[in-house]
Amino acid sequence: MRCCSARSLPRFGRKNLGVLWLIGEPMLFTLGVTTLWAAAGLHLGSPIPIVAFAVTGYSSVLLWRNSASHAAGAVAQNKPLLFHRNVQVLDVLLTRILLEIGGATTSFIVLSLLFIFVGWMPPPVDLLQVLSGWLMLAWFGAGLALLIGAGTAFSEIVERVWPPAAYMLFPLSGAAFMVDWLPVGMQKFVLLAAHGARH
Repeated sequence: MRCCSARSLPRFGRKNLGVLWLIGEPMLFTLGVTTLWAAAGLHLGSPIPIVAFAVTGYSSVLLWRNSASHAAGAVAQNKPLLFHRNVQVLDVLLTRILLEIGGATTSFIVLSLLFIFVGWMPPPVDLLQVLSGWLMLAWFGAGLALLIGAGTAFSEIVERVWPPAAYMLFPLSGAAFMVDWLPVGMQKFVLLAAHGARH
């Protein structure tokens, strides 16, 4: 029985490296961005440690972006599974989403604990707020992934439009800038939008 498509198999590996890569891939991306931002001296303009800013910001982006990106085309890639009566399209999408959320979450936890242990990142002041924020991001990522995954099952245009759209959403997500870096007029608008999103 074919358990996965030829296209999805390389992502999870043939030699039991799948789970390691699922966690390691977001960790490598986050470490790369953290190193780049620290080397560029972005930490000089703010009292917030750049490591904490990069780990929390970029991990958040990877949470929703990876969920949606790997749900794109998931139905077409796993058509052999749909010949089994007990497997539905929603099962394929939810499996992809849960895998990506699990990988990004584990990466975030491991990197946070590592950097807190070595003293490069302060521990969170309010752990409940971090947890609730992360769950809301996971909820957003799951909703976006279901939308993109279902869209790509009906039209190839969605699969082609999503990658550039994801790149455009990245600078708008707030993961790559601090409010203090923006012009004063824009700061008020961003803070108002963030306050509205929380309430």
